[in-house]
Amino acid sequence: WEVFSRGRMPYEQWSNAQAREHVLRAGYHLPRPPRCPRAVYALMCDCWHDEPGARPAFATIFARLDTLAAARIKAKK
Repeated sequence: WEVFSRGRMPYEQWSNAQAREHVLRAGYHLPRPPRCPRAVYALMCDCWHDEPGARPAFATIFARLDTLAAARIKAKK
């Protein structure tokens, strides 16, 4: 999220306690940054899943990003 938001601090408008409250109790997720591809944001959301066991493994994250990068390169040709 920080990369696509140009280094902004996540939850910058809230204290740590407020951010925890919004995320844990209300299920809030950071919004998709304007230049962030929808597929990358979907991956971010998967990584923020409430249940740790439902979050993708690093190998899965790598494979999804690799697939997205390959598709982007192919589209530019």
